[in-house]
Amino acid sequence: MDKIRNIFFNRNARIVILISVILLFASIIYFKVLYPKISEKSFFIAETFSINGHYEKSLNELNKCLLFNIFDSEIYYKKADVYLEIGEKRAALINYNMAIFLNKNNPQIYSKRSLLHTMNLDYARAELDIDKAIKLAPFSPFYYAQKATLYIERNPGKAIGLLTDAIKLDKNFGYAYFLRGKLRIGKEDINGAIEDLTIAIKIDPLIADNYAQRSSAYLYQYNPKAIIDAKKAVELAPKNPQILMTKAMVFYAFGYFAEAKKDIDLAKTMSLEQSDYESYEKICKTSQKFGF
Repeated sequence: MDKIRNIFFNRNARIVILISVILLFASIIYFKVLYPKISEKSFFIAETFSINGHYEKSLNELNKCLLFNIFDSEIYYKKADVYLEIGEKRAALINYNMAIFLNKNNPQIYSKRSLLHTMNLDYARAELDIDKAIKLAPFSPFYYAQKATLYIERNPGKAIGLLTDAIKLDKNFGYAYFLRGKLRIGKEDINGAIEDLTIAIKIDPLIADNYAQRSSAYLYQYNPKAIIDAKKAVELAPKNPQILMTKAMVFYAFGYFAEAKKDIDLAKTMSLEQSDYESYEKICKTSQKFGF
């Protein structure tokens, strides 16, 4: 007690205590009041630069933000997103790692790092990260859908199960219906695919891929509705070569060879997948055979 009393009565000690208290309150005000406003403004500016394709300026703005707080996980997370956008995968990974080191409870960071691992074909690490995101946010349907994409090629049945889990959490998750419908086509569950894709269209009526996939499903049944959906898909995405290719295949199947050739010629001038060239040649030869 005497030592404590001496400290309070000692002038130098009182000055030190006063300065410490002032610094403590200043830190609280800075991190609770001032810094959030500074970071919010910087994040907005950085995002605006990024949206407009000025990635270097976006990174510079985020680096400025680090001068105010080098321990803010969000800064590294946003820097990683920019690096990922411009294809700098190594820099993106370094910044995602730092973001997670500073904040291990943000599922979005694990989700983004999982996407990066997927791009690098490192599916084991991708699954570990998305599982962590699901553990942190078990009621977020998006993470189940993201995990489903890891199984599209390896285990479509498991992917469908994960998408079903996502739909149970959100009945209006259009992408989950779309992807499940697409996978059901591959498993020749055409009625189930049409049902899913119809719901996807009701939820997102302006997404061309929804109509293109349902058109493919109708084509399996040789249902003329395939033509209607193919036309609608091209109406919504007239410059998408894969959408044009889908329409060409549908019209070819129903005997509209000239229309099919016209669409596929247009698709070829844009960008046609190598795997589609065989279909392209077939349509061209058939069109020539009938004098088109």
